[in-house]
Amino acid sequence: MYNTDLIEEILTSESAKRMIQRVTNKYGESYVGLWLFQIIGMANDELKDMVDSFKLQVVPQTATWSLPWWEKSLGITTDESLSIEERRQNCIEKKRKRSPMNTSRIEEIISSVAGVSVRMDEYYAKRCFAIYISAIPSIIDEEAVRKKLKEIKQSHMTFNIFYEVAITEKIYCGGAVQKFKEITLREV
Repeated sequence: MYNTDLIEEILTSESAKRMIQRVTNKYGESYVGLWLFQIIGMANDELKDMVDSFKLQVVPQTATWSLPWWEKSLGITTDESLSIEERRQNCIEKKRKRSPMNTSRIEEIISSVAGVSVRMDEYYAKRCFAIYISAIPSIIDEEAVRKKLKEIKQSHMTFNIFYEVAITEKIYCGGAVQKFKEITLREV
């Protein structure tokens, strides 16, 4: 890395220090040339800071000066008495409530409400989906599950809840043929 006393004295901008390394060494002793690099570098540093600041404003989790716009777009009344973190949290909560509910998101939410694994059949019937809860009905608070489903589902959709329990026992069944007639024996 090329360096002189004049470079150390004049260049304080990070961009200017990077630029001087990309040109010929004769600018290392040029007073006017170094000041030009410094001014251009300061402008570049300011632009970089603005771009970095804009990147932070894109999501409410890191927004600062764009919070009023976030609140307005989400229909939240701006309350300057709240801290920035509280205002961010209000935006995040409001945004999550509005977010579309896909199958995996509904399964995740209902699974956390029910406390057991859940699967969803989104094509159960026309404008109807099915929720399959892997448990017996007596251990699930079905009212809480129904309430949560009504809250998060699309308004035009209906739903049915079914319970399913996996059986790990062996089931034996047999059959016999008598005069070309098949008889199947089933366990009751």
